[in-house]
Amino acid sequence: MEYENLIFERRGPVALVTLNRPEFLNAMSYGLQEDLRAVCAEIEADDSLRAMVLTGSGRGFCAGADLSGQGGAPPHDKTQGENLDQYGWVGKQALAIFRMTKPTIAAVNGVSVGAGFSLALACDVRVGHPQTRFKVMFAERALSPDSGTSWFLP
Repeated sequence: MEYENLIFERRGPVALVTLNRPEFLNAMSYGLQEDLRAVCAEIEADDSLRAMVLTGSGRGFCAGADLSGQGGAPPHDKTQGENLDQYGWVGKQALAIFRMTKPTIAAVNGVSVGAGFSLALACDVRVGHPQTRFKVMFAERALSPDSGTSWFLP
């Protein structure tokens, strides 16, 4: 299956998933989280794939939620009650990774902030390099971390 916001490659028994919004440091948009949840389901259903490696294209792993306004929004063809929780999707991409039965590895390049930090935490193993940086912006503002971060941290 082709995805708009990520690249899915099969390398033998390993699925390589690359977040592909480098112009936004792979910030988490509605479309990217939809693609990420779908690719997790695809990998989980494919018995020839034994593990998943998650990384980001360009200079960063994931710069958190897309606040640019260019990342799209959930469709508004829902009931009034569903629209009250317009951003209820936030964090579901990390849970999709966490719930996978196959090993998951976050190959963290560059920055991993907010929702990106949560993606890394959702993986079984995290690897980086000396320039890898993790940051939780909400905690600096005395707010509960977003995208499941507080759930993943002990």
